[in-house]
Amino acid sequence: MKKISTQFLTLLFAMLFVSCTQGGTDKHDHSKHKHSENKATSEANLKAQEKCPIKGGKIDKDVYSDYKGHRIYYCCPGCDKTFLKNPDKYISQMKADGVSPAKLQSECPVSGDEIDDEIFAQTAAGKIYVCCKKCKSKVEASPEKYISMLKKNNIAIGSVVKSSGAHKDHDHSKHKH
Repeated sequence: MKKISTQFLTLLFAMLFVSCTQGGTDKHDHSKHKHSENKATSEANLKAQEKCPIKGGKIDKDVYSDYKGHRIYYCCPGCDKTFLKNPDKYISQMKADGVSPAKLQSECPVSGDEIDDEIFAQTAAGKIYVCCKKCKSKVEASPEKYISMLKKNNIAIGSVVKSSGAHKDHDHSKHKH
């Protein structure tokens, strides 16, 4: 009887050991999955544009195109025409090269709300668009703070995604400023 109990306990421990060691292994084949990176993470890993996507020269910030919420800079006039013939191709190549085109401003840097493209604070770096006059006052009081914030987020200062106009029709008194 004692021999059977010992064999039973040995078998029980062996089963417990096997189940514990296999419980942590993942037998699911992940090689067939197409996991996509989190967009925010992948965007954060991209660097700001420094070279022309057409000729590879140093960019001139006075020569650009706005396309699908982004500002693409070029080295010289004429590159914009080439870019606009197949913009998605060039943007895809930029991203593959680890470069992110600058974003056009669409949110108020103070409140995070949609901007009003008629209200802005004029700063040394250019126009910073906001949602309301209260936010304009805050940007004017601390322009460097907001310039730095926009640059850090690769947002082209002085550029704006044109609003739908719906933003002007709502009550601004409840913003969390």
